[in-house]
Amino acid sequence: MVSESFNKDYTSYWKEAVNKSIDGTVIADKSIAKIFMDKINIGRDITSLDLGCSFGRMYDLLDLYSSEVHGVDVDKYAIEEAKKYNYKSLHVSSAAKTSYSNDTFHLIFCWAVFEVLDHVKTLIEMNRLLSMGGHVVLTAKNDSYSKDDLLAFTAEKNAFLKDFPNSFINLPSMINSLHFFGFATEKLYIFKKRGDMGLAKYIEINSFDLNEIQGYEFLLILKKNKNIRNSIQEINFSSKFSKTSKKIAMNKGYSSADKLFRSIGYE
Repeated sequence: MVSESFNKDYTSYWKEAVNKSIDGTVIADKSIAKIFMDKINIGRDITSLDLGCSFGRMYDLLDLYSSEVHGVDVDKYAIEEAKKYNYKSLHVSSAAKTSYSNDTFHLIFCWAVFEVLDHVKTLIEMNRLLSMGGHVVLTAKNDSYSKDDLLAFTAEKNAFLKDFPNSFINLPSMINSLHFFGFATEKLYIFKKRGDMGLAKYIEINSFDLNEIQGYEFLLILKKNKNIRNSIQEINFSSKFSKTSKKIAMNKGYSSADKLFRSIGYE
């Protein structure tokens, strides 16, 4: 994570975006997240980690499922704001290196955060932090969305031009790599277009033997099935630019999505 990009100004911006999205899409809130939390077979008496907790916007949801909710975020101001909620503990730290002990949590909740993290290091840390059989709930951006999804394309372009740390995941590659990180995929949900997550418009994928899948965002429910204590090298399933923007750039005669985005400018 690029910590310099996450500060008081960004947290204030995110607070406003949650209430009123810039491009008119609905930001997925606690009611949307609850739909998917209810799909996990977990008891009430568990310990959970809100990974990238920001100002605590998901605390009330996690409190429904956890006897203890802990939180980490890289932004000091966000953590100060999160203290308004009854977190058991709050720490300023990156998601890839927290101060918690091994096997501390039964659930790690990573909502609208994973695309700005170091994926390999974060998955290794998630495995370390989770007890055996524990779950991860994470959302992220897929690298192949419809070329007709103008809102998705514009969001990608604007994030790049603002130098916002952002990445797109090759979903089949990620799923095929999860066993290296000690995880099995339990559930996969695809949100086809930008804004679909906030409207709870999703498709459940029942086969994880994927070649390619199209959609702007996805939600994964993972289960820890073995311990990983060693570093993992040469695994990469993400890119700064989506496959879709790269194809659009090529079709328009640009050598890269970078050059295409700069030619259009910020909207």
